[in-house]
This record gives sequence, structure tokens and C-alpha cells, in this order.
Amino acid sequence: MCARAWATCSAIALVNGCGGGARDCSLSPQGAVAGESVDGAVEVTPRGGAAEGAASAVQLAGAVAPLTTLLLSTPSPDVKSQLTLTLAHVVRGNWRQVFNVGGFQALLDVLAVGTEAVQQDVSSSLGELLQDVHQRRALLSDMNSVSAIVALLSSSNLTIQQNAAVALAALCQEAAAREVLYRQGTLSHVIRSLTAANVRQEDGGAMTPSEAAARVSMLRIVAAFAADERYCTMLRITIQPLVALLAKPDVAVLVHAAQAVMSLSRSESNRDALRDAGAIQRLSELLLHSDQHVQECAVQGIGNLGVEQSDAATFLSSGWHLPLISLLSSGSFEVQASAAAVLGSLACAADFRRALMSDGALQPILQLLHAPSLPTRTAAVRALAIMSQQLMSPSLPPDDPSCMQLVEALFETATVPKLLEVLAEEPPAPPVPPTADTGERQLIAVLLLLQNLAGGPSPPWEPWRWPWRAKASRLGWT
Repeated sequence: MCARAWATCSAIALVNGCGGGARDCSLSPQGAVAGESVDGAVEVTPRGGAAEGAASAVQLAGAVAPLTTLLLSTPSPDVKSQLTLTLAHVVRGNWRQVFNVGGFQALLDVLAVGTEAVQQDVSSSLGELLQDVHQRRALLSDMNSVSAIVALLSSSNLTIQQNAAVALAALCQEAAAREVLYRQGTLSHVIRSLTAANVRQEDGGAMTPSEAAARVSMLRIVAAFAADERYCTMLRITIQPLVALLAKPDVAVLVHAAQAVMSLSRSESNRDALRDAGAIQRLSELLLHSDQHVQECAVQGIGNLGVEQSDAATFLSSGWHLPLISLLSSGSFEVQASAAAVLGSLACAADFRRALMSDGALQPILQLLHAPSLPTRTAAVRALAIMSQQLMSPSLPPDDPSCMQLVEALFETATVPKLLEVLAEEPPAPPVPPTADTGERQLIAVLLLLQNLAGGPSPPWEPWRWPWRAKASRLGWT
């Protein structure tokens, strides 16, 4: 079989004007011969239309199928190498023909023995194929073979690096693929590459388009692993470079960097490192970004990391509270909950609370009390409880319009019956569901809100507050 395969390859190579069988006659889609010789022979030059026509004739003769079959069946590395060179000349960059016959295994075999020019073409084809979810899942049946793609991350050819990163970024979208890729050292390759790219930029080095594209794909890989709780704590080493990337103007970089930082912030063990790296400041600045996904990742990251009353002045002066109010109406319950939680924490500051009331934050927060998501409702009740605590304070002037605005809005939007429903809910029966803690926080926030609106925990009641206490008494929630 090996002798016959060698003879077949040599004959087809000769027909196509490639000279000696050991030379690399791989072609790009434009028909340019790579011209690199495996054995050091003189470079072969293209023959333009004649070479193109000859390759087409061989394709029409049906040579791709038997050549691919031989590639898969032969155990000889030398024969595989020769078959790869011949296929490269025949398909002329269109490696999907080989894929249609031998699937991913054929392309991965080519990667393992191909020259740099062949690897560049094949890795590009792999990146395109793996964008299709069905093709990705077909490869999951033999994930151990993807080590050939992982190895390309160390290539000195930046285009090959980029192609490999694109292919692996697509694969990382599948949870089943991440464990294999992790064992094969994918994360280590990616982290080294991202760190090196950041250092080059900090030193004033310009980034080529290939380097920039490769970085985006590698960030996609990091973001996919960061979103997987199995690897979230393993990515602490990426926190510094990721936070630094949040200051970059490239939207593609920001989308994936913000996604990764947000995912990492879900783990309590990562939060101190993220705060120390300046993540809250960077994420807060991104609240004003024009890209909605960047904004949503930013508010969720801030919600996970937490803000304090002392941050309120900076949020006000920077205008960061305005996008937070807008995000209360997001289509994502997670985003709504984060925005409400951040606003609630900052509302402890009187100036911030007044700004919220004047900028129209009250109605969106009240609407979230009817959201189907328990965390969203809990965050909304907590925000209202904090606002009411400030508004019902004895230190507040009796003529403060925000007090009347809050209480009237609570009665006009059927908020009170909704709060009473929470008090009437039965405690969960064993086994306790994962949402039990959130439900308990909601109950505590509801009790605090009702207590504040009822006039406070102890008499004497200020006469100017009696009308609102009377309304509450008639409804039976004091």
C-alpha cells in the first residue's frame, strides 16, 4: 500500500508540473505555489493558468477522494507528508474537498505533517468549519486529535496563530471540549500570548492586524473558560492583563475582555484581586460605552464586586448613574438585578438618592418588583428599602418633595399588595432550594421597606408623616 501510495502521489505531482515528488507544491486559493522544499531542493515556480487547469483536471478525475483515503489509512509519516503535498497542489486552498471525504481527521492529519504554507491554509479552513455548531459537535467525538491545532498556537507564523486561535475559540463554546483543551495546555498558551502582546504594546510596539485578530480570538477562549465554573478560579493569573484590556478602544477586545472579567467576578475568590487591579473603575467607565453588551457586562461586574456609599460622588460627577437607570429596563433579568443592586448601594448617599429621584429611576425600580426573576425582585426591593430609609429619616425636611413622590408612587403602582404577597409566602419545604437565601434576603428587604414607610421602628411619630402611616394601617401592613 505504501509503495502504491508513493507512486500515485509522484505521478499526480508530475502531471501537475511539480517536478520531484518530495517538493512542496501547496497552493493558496489564488494559485500561488508555496515553493518551499521539504528536502532543500530549489523552489518550484507556479505555471499560472496551466497549473490551475491541470489541478482542475485532476480534481475532475476524482483524485481527491482516493488521495484522502490513502492519507487516513497509511501509517507512514513519509507517505502522509507526500500525500499532503499532492493534495495541497490539487485542492489549491479549497480544503473543504478533503474534509468532505475524510472529515476533521483528514485535516488534522494534514496539519500534523504539512509545511507552514499548508498549515496556514488548513488552519484557516478549520476556523471556518468550526463556526458551524453541528461541525463543532462532530469533532467532539475525537477531541484528542485537536492537539495538532493547539500546537499551532506556538507557531512563529502569526497568521497560523490567528487561525488556530479562531478554531479553538469556536471549539471552546462547547462545554465538553473545554476539559480536553485544558488538559492539552490551551490556557497556558493563550495566557502567555496575551501577556506578551500586552508587554509589547506597553513598550510602544505596534500591533499588526494579524496580532490584533489573534488577540481577539484568544480573549474569546479566556472568556469561554472564565464562564465555566470549573476553571474560573484557575484564571486569576489573567486578571491583570484582562483589566488592562478594558481600557483599549477596540470594541472586539472590550466585548470579550469585559465578558471575561464579569465571569471572573462571580467567584468570591477572585474579587479581591479584581478590586486591587482597578476593575471597578474600569468597568464603571464602560457604563458609558456605546456597545450594549459591553455595558451589560460592566454593570454585572460592578454588581458582583460591590460599591459603597463613598463611591456615589464619583458616579454622580462622571454621569455613570444615568446608564445604570437605563439598564433597569434591559431585556436581561441579570442585568436588571445588577443595575438595581448598584443603584441601591449608592442610594445610601443623600445626593445620589436625590439624583435618582430627579432622573426618573423610581418607576423602573418599581416595575422590577413584578419581574419573574427572584434576584431581580430582591434587588429592586432592597433599592427601595434603602431609598425609603433615607426619605423617612427624621433629619429630612418635612417639605422634601421626594418623600411624597416615593410614597405616592408605591400606592399608585400596586406595590403594597405585591409586598404583602411576599410576607404571605410559605417558607420552602426541605430540601431547601438554591434560591432560599435570595428569598430570605427579599423578605428582609420587604420588612425593612414596610417598616420605613410605616413611620419607623419607634414613636413618637412626626405629625407630617401620619397620613402615610394611616394609609398603611388601613391596608393592614403596619
